[in-house]
Amino acid sequence: MNRVEEIFQKMEQKLLERKEKLSDVGALVKFDISGDEGGKWIVDLNDDTLGVRMGDEEANCTFTSSDDNFVKLIRREMKPETAILTGKVKISGDFMLAMQLSKLFKK
Repeated sequence: MNRVEEIFQKMEQKLLERKEKLSDVGALVKFDISGDEGGKWIVDLNDDTLGVRMGDEEANCTFTSSDDNFVKLIRREMKPETAILTGKVKISGDFMLAMQLSKLFKK
């Protein structure tokens, strides 16, 4: 299992631990990660399908990044503001959803 896959596995664990807070969000978030460890993942914040899966579905919000920058961002080796302002991470769609997701996974 590569670094990006490990991150999404841990993300799903956190989702399920916080199901009560997250399942009413009712949205899909796509992560489009390039590079050797890349792929496309969906973080599903719908009550009946809550979880993380590989896929390339239409989403309310999409994060686009290289595998290295994504790992740095998740490990807090890069500030989100810096990543966005320098174009290392791009967010399209519902920016408020992106901010909400970030706050929910901080702890």
